[in-house]
Amino acid sequence: MQELITEQQAQQIVLGFCLLIFLGALAFAFFWKPRIVKSKRPLFMAQALLVSLTGPLLAGFWFVYNALEDHYGLDSVKALGLNALIIVVLALFWGALFFRLLPARFGRTRKA
Repeated sequence: MQELITEQQAQQIVLGFCLLIFLGALAFAFFWKPRIVKSKRPLFMAQALLVSLTGPLLAGFWFVYNALEDHYGLDSVKALGLNALIIVVLALFWGALFFRLLPARFGRTRKA
């Protein structure tokens, strides 16, 4: 029985998606930058860079995920636990990095 999607095709789809995230975020930042107040542009560009780096981060995680699954097998609880741990650590790190910059951009507005 032949697979619907081969391993190489799945890898190409994931890497294409990661490239789309990277280039899409940079394109969004490039076209949206003139609309941002000059004082907030450095913060906006830092956030755009972080969002664009999500693509390569996901690509790296994809390779780590595949390496763990190839080593331990798809039905391994150990691989599931390691992948879950990696996801939680990456999410906490990436969230802390991104949301540390976010409050400065969306500060409180004054009441009239």
